[in-house]
Amino acid sequence: MKKRVIECVLVVLCLLGAKLHAQQTIVSGVVIDKKTREPLPFAAVQYQDSKIGATTDVNGQFYLATYYATDTLVVKFLGYEEKKIKVKKDVEQRLTIELVTSGVGLGEVVIKYDKEQENPAHPIIRRVI
Repeated sequence: MKKRVIECVLVVLCLLGAKLHAQQTIVSGVVIDKKTREPLPFAAVQYQDSKIGATTDVNGQFYLATYYATDTLVVKFLGYEEKKIKVKKDVEQRLTIELVTSGVGLGEVVIKYDKEQENPAHPIIRRVI
């Protein structure tokens, strides 16, 4: 009886040790515009100070699974402010990340066409014909 109890305790300890060693951090969710609530496709989602990351799909969805997670996610998208989010290690979690547009924008671009100057492609096309 005593031997059987010791065996059971050893089996439980081995299983717990394997489970603790193999814990994975899984973070999934969606990145959206805070004002319009529209999904942001192809936003960068990455663990801070790490090479582990992903980009959102066309619906703003992302999925990250790793054994080497840090406690902070960094989300970046052109025209929006960078956002850092604290995450729990070794836990599966689902997030809705709202990004705020940044005040930085591109200036106006004006393209002018000179009607008196010939299109540079026309002489090439005439030689081919």
